Amino acid sequence: MTSLARSERNGLAANALLHTRTGGAPIRVTVTRIEDDQVEVAVTDLAPHPLGRRQDCPSDEDGRGLDLVAALSARRGCDHRHWGKRVWVQPAR
Repeated sequence: MTSLARSERNGLAANALLHTRTGGAPIRVTVTRIEDDQVEVAVTDLAPHPLGRRQDCPSDEDGRGLDLVAALSARRGCDHRHWGKRVWVQPAR
């Protein structure tokens, strides 16, 4: 796995741990090879609420994780399910 994919994995997992309120329910992190030189990193959680973006100001020390993941991704998305969601990225090559 490339350092870029590891960074995106860490960003998605940190976001899920910080912002989901699932009563201690686990999150699942998967890395799937979709081509010889491409992986998909996904984090699945049981929180039913959609991804949210907050308004941050320049002096905030956090709140930019999803922006960084988006900037480093070739593709990304969020699959909503009745039990939660799966947020995924394919790192830029």
